[in-house]
Amino acid sequence: MRRKVWSSTLAILLVLSLLAGCSRSGPAPGAAPAPSAPAAAKAGQATAPTQAATTKARRLVISQIEETRDARSIDPLVSMDIPIPSMFVYDTLLRRTPSGELKPYLAESFQRTDAVTWQFKLRRGVKFSDGSPLTSADVKATIDHIMNPKARSGLLRMISYVKEVRVLDDYTVAVVTKVPHVLQPNFLVPIPILSDEQLSKADDSYKTNLVGTGPYQLAEWRPAESVLLKKNPQYWAGPVEWDEVLVKAVHEPFTRLADLLSGTAQLSGDLLPEMAPKLKQAGFQVLVTVHLQYGYPV
Repeated sequence: MRRKVWSSTLAILLVLSLLAGCSRSGPAPGAAPAPSAPAAAKAGQATAPTQAATTKARRLVISQIEETRDARSIDPLVSMDIPIPSMFVYDTLLRRTPSGELKPYLAESFQRTDAVTWQFKLRRGVKFSDGSPLTSADVKATIDHIMNPKARSGLLRMISYVKEVRVLDDYTVAVVTKVPHVLQPNFLVPIPILSDEQLSKADDSYKTNLVGTGPYQLAEWRPAESVLLKKNPQYWAGPVEWDEVLVKAVHEPFTRLADLLSGTAQLSGDLLPEMAPKLKQAGFQVLVTVHLQYGYPV
């Protein structure tokens, strides 16, 4: 695998080949592609060769800070600005491709059924890492929880136009908006789907006991230091490339660069633009990425 470095203004870049594309066996026919490794790309991001990551357990090491906020919180609903490690553990209804196209993911399909209603058909056979099946009740519970002011979720702004969520059957859910909102599906892209059972617990255990439908599950969390993830045996989209993913909270960009160049880490983000020449000299390939940005008038 060739070394790569990304330079972009996007907060998160999905590298589709890193976790699944390198695997010879992909998802089952008709399944969406396996989730990818996240990469911070405000100033730059880079990956090292697969060979350097090959250890006894085939571990991917990410040297990161911006998208982890130093690993002090792993609450998947606290903020959309802390995508690691939640994007490894959870899936979303929809996903955006590197080219910017909106694609179904946990939802097999979606359509607008009237001026204020978006209907989603869920993928069957999906299980959470605890073995419980994904149903429409989980989608409703997740969005309802975010809409609850007491939850103080940073994702609330993504569904500020949502009036209610209706469960039509076990695998069909309707999102009803307060006014016609043609862009609402776009705002569902960053919302991880949690289980109704977990969100109904009074102890808020969902904030630290991560149970999702994604390719990995939580193995160990050291606040302000690191998060270790392991393969989710219940994962619905087929084999993933890495047995483990270790996310290290590394504050200094030059330390992250050193981790990358030394092979200590295989993926690093929030690198400085002036680091690009050194990375190119070391054999990294510089790429330009497409990103989506929303602007709001004051």
